[in-house]
Amino acid sequence: HRKLIERDPNQIPLTARRATPNREFIASKDTWFRPVQFANAPDGNLYILDMYREVIEHPASLPPVLKKHLDLTSGRDRGRLYRIVHEKGPDRQRKPEMQKMPGDATTVELVAMLAHSNGWHRTTAARLLYERNDQSAVAELKRLCGSTQVSEGEILALYLLSHFDELDSRIHWNSFLEDAYTREHAVRLAARQLARPEARGDLGYRLNFLASDPDLRVRYQVAFALGESTDSGRFDALATIIRRDADKPYLCAAVLSSVARGSTWLLRELIADADFRRSAPGREFLIELARQIGARGDSAELASVARDLTKLQQADKSAKEGEAPVKSRTANQASARQEPRPPDDLAAELLVAAVRGAGSKQQQVREQFAAATGGATNKVLDALVEQSLETAAADSAKPAARVAAIAALPLGEFAAAEPVLTELLAPRHPQNVQLAALAAFGQFGNADVAPSILAAWPGMSPTLRARAAELLMSRTASAMAMLDAVEQGAVAPRDLDPATIQRLKTHADAAIRERAATLLDVAAPKRTEVVQAHADVLQFTGNADHGREVFRKNCAICHRKDGHGAEVGADLATVVTRTPEQLLISILDPNREVDPKYLQYTILTVDGLAKSGMIAAETAASVTLKREENVTETIPRADIDQLQSTGMTLMPEGFEKAIDKQSLADLIAYLRNDDKQ
Repeated sequence: HRKLIERDPNQIPLTARRATPNREFIASKDTWFRPVQFANAPDGNLYILDMYREVIEHPASLPPVLKKHLDLTSGRDRGRLYRIVHEKGPDRQRKPEMQKMPGDATTVELVAMLAHSNGWHRTTAARLLYERNDQSAVAELKRLCGSTQVSEGEILALYLLSHFDELDSRIHWNSFLEDAYTREHAVRLAARQLARPEARGDLGYRLNFLASDPDLRVRYQVAFALGESTDSGRFDALATIIRRDADKPYLCAAVLSSVARGSTWLLRELIADADFRRSAPGREFLIELARQIGARGDSAELASVARDLTKLQQADKSAKEGEAPVKSRTANQASARQEPRPPDDLAAELLVAAVRGAGSKQQQVREQFAAATGGATNKVLDALVEQSLETAAADSAKPAARVAAIAALPLGEFAAAEPVLTELLAPRHPQNVQLAALAAFGQFGNADVAPSILAAWPGMSPTLRARAAELLMSRTASAMAMLDAVEQGAVAPRDLDPATIQRLKTHADAAIRERAATLLDVAAPKRTEVVQAHADVLQFTGNADHGREVFRKNCAICHRKDGHGAEVGADLATVVTRTPEQLLISILDPNREVDPKYLQYTILTVDGLAKSGMIAAETAASVTLKREENVTETIPRADIDQLQSTGMTLMPEGFEKAIDKQSLADLIAYLRNDDKQ
């Protein structure tokens, strides 16, 4: 289908919407029609390559029972090309401008083609200029910049000048004065140049002026580029951007990425701005900035933050004491006040954020704060932990308040929190409270949490057991403790779901993999044998209604169908056309044919934690993993010690142990049913 890409001036992400809802861009009644490629062409029209084969699937993905009836080479002597011409436009194939093709053009002519009305000519000319690497193009490219009305042509010229290392500050400054689209790309190129000390010049100084650019995407790129600048005004520019755009998550992330040096200056500047810290977006940004500082754990930065928070606390206290008592105020007067009143504990909130940001090193960061403040921060945190212990244990408190209190317990000592957290794993407590207690156990760094969790194992629900197993597997010592419990009979192998067993077998630690194979893989049948043993399922009459229940109970944590479930695994929209044999293989032997984007990876952090999941996103600074139920976790690259593929999908083997054959037939019937229910 065809989608239109739209740019919202108030949003960073682009939006794609179908140009023709409920209708494909191209379709055919010919069952051999196999459109495998589209191409923009020199004549301005769209060409389609039709492979035209009877069978398009790879032989490895087809069941043997089907392959013996098919000619897999049928159509290898065929193929078609289609040319699509816009119904409202002329056929431009023989226009005079087509007489000179880029491959026959001189360097001067190629530069001129960058301003061509046809995108194919522009991009092809740019490619050839890159390939020829002819320095004589530089003068022509500089003349083109600022003289063409085609923004795309000027942008290509800027990138080519960057390639030739001929982007000087004059050209950059002129491009900063062009339209917003050109400015956006010019700033992106400025970031590349600023990364090279010998090429910076006064570019960083000029870039500061764009912090007040009216276009959101330009400011977005400026925020990233300032991270490479060494100009003394860069932090003022970042402060200008965040004061304006603190309510925009993408801008916040861009600013945070550029303050690896200077975080404490920015924090001091912004907490001194009463209007900013009183606003909800401003406070959220300050909390995230404090968390980032705590995550780095730099002693000089922590000492600076401690001093600033002490001053903030004193200023808020003085302001509160100086307020005149208000006897009465009308409802209209109260509603007329726009900005929320600053919280009395903002300094404490930022302190907590910084300590929590340290993750498993919370105690070390807490000690550094205490050393910098003469123990004053310990008093704040101790009071918070003491109050949180009371709230977490209070059955009368609302579950949301208890969950928030539990999250604060890792700020204290494990010995004080352990009895409360262990008791909160009991079945009588709400599930969100139990899950919060498990999450808190995981925040206690190197504490020995396995005995407490395994003691509560018999009373855990399946959901709680899955989370507990995930927590235990994150550390080598606790994963070994879980296998000890299996060996001793305290945890039965049948209590471990297939996903947990698969993760143990593919754990980052070799000793755990070997032991899991010994304890949990006793006479495990080969997948081909399992598929053959369930071949009779294909003769069953499937009940799609019951199959829907089977799907929502067993598959919805990773797959979505008919509005239910999480979109983690493969899209099920196309499985309605697959044969029952193909679906049977996919369910029982999920690793026979794996799309690389659904492979499961294991990350071992520098702290010794093991994380697993599909790679959902990668940036220069982090890797984001996605697991069941659409749970995501972003790990900074600086924290990654090892990253390796397991060669397997998230979908575990052994599904046949969870359902009987009739349920399997019902599930297949439901997956092939395209009725929306």
